[in-house]
Amino acid sequence: MAKPQQKPGIPGRKPQRPGQKPVRSGPRQPVADGGGNSPRFLHEATVTALNEFGDGVVQLRERTIKVARSLPGDRIRISVPDNGKRFVYGDLVKMLKPSGSRVDPACPAFLAGCGGCQWLALDYAEQLQWKTRIVGELFRQRCPIGVKAKDTIGMERPEAYRNKLSLRNHGGRLVFMQDFADQALAPEQCRVETPAIQAAWTWLRGLTVPEVVLQVHLRSVDRPVAGGENGRSGTVGAHLFVRRFTAAVEAFARQLLEKGDVAGVGATCHEEYRLLGGVECLEQLSGGLRYRIPHDGFFQTNHIQAERLLGLALDSLAPRPDEAVLDLYCGSGYFSLPLARRSRTVLGIE
Repeated sequence: MAKPQQKPGIPGRKPQRPGQKPVRSGPRQPVADGGGNSPRFLHEATVTALNEFGDGVVQLRERTIKVARSLPGDRIRISVPDNGKRFVYGDLVKMLKPSGSRVDPACPAFLAGCGGCQWLALDYAEQLQWKTRIVGELFRQRCPIGVKAKDTIGMERPEAYRNKLSLRNHGGRLVFMQDFADQALAPEQCRVETPAIQAAWTWLRGLTVPEVVLQVHLRSVDRPVAGGENGRSGTVGAHLFVRRFTAAVEAFARQLLEKGDVAGVGATCHEEYRLLGGVECLEQLSGGLRYRIPHDGFFQTNHIQAERLLGLALDSLAPRPDEAVLDLYCGSGYFSLPLARRSRTVLGIE
């Protein structure tokens, strides 16, 4: 089946708009690729945009080059594969002149190559502007009915908000699941994780992990239900991915429960999930409702902004008691359940 024709859109994923002038680059220079693949060339160019994947975008004549860790206004030297493709990733070789929008990310993990946050080096106000621009462009491409993206609402304190941390086993130690697979990154601090996740990570980073444990995923709740299974703020649960269920896995789970200040541990092997100890679910209050989150489940990773978004959605929709609501991609019902309190019926489709 033929692939659908791409429409013009955001630089870095779609072709240039008709009449758009490409950014001039410096003279290209051949460089060895070191991997036996396509030859590569060095270019000097200025980053002009960000795409929806968080990459900086450079236009080189008829080609769109996506460059991780680059920002609009950066003057950079990049290595680009000479394979004839119009849309490719280039490697950042040298920062020639940083953008005036760059700021100190204040995060050693980011500087070391962590892939969890892509825009920490970009001024926060400009981050919000780019998010609005990107969403607006996606609306224009895929919903051509005149939908306009509203301004992105930022956080008052854009740090210590993320309630989930994913870790992998690297030679018996837990490390971040970073952008660069050849690095084992285990920083002492993570600027965006909740205090509860950070406390658990401080202990876990020194723990020896059995070979059979492939990954460890931590989740915290910051507004637990009074009298529930977890009755204090900052409770953490753990979900393991394992090669097989063994005595070593059970012993590791006991360590997490007894010494790691973890309320519950579950594990998945292929498609089988087991609760290994502690509470079955974490309980989170949000929007006046109680949610029970299993250790292998999905929930909002930023409770603060999720509640703000919920409030905006309810105010904008303002459903009447006699109306029916259709919620597409409803997930755990984060919007469906509050809407059900205000409308006649809600149909959620996942």
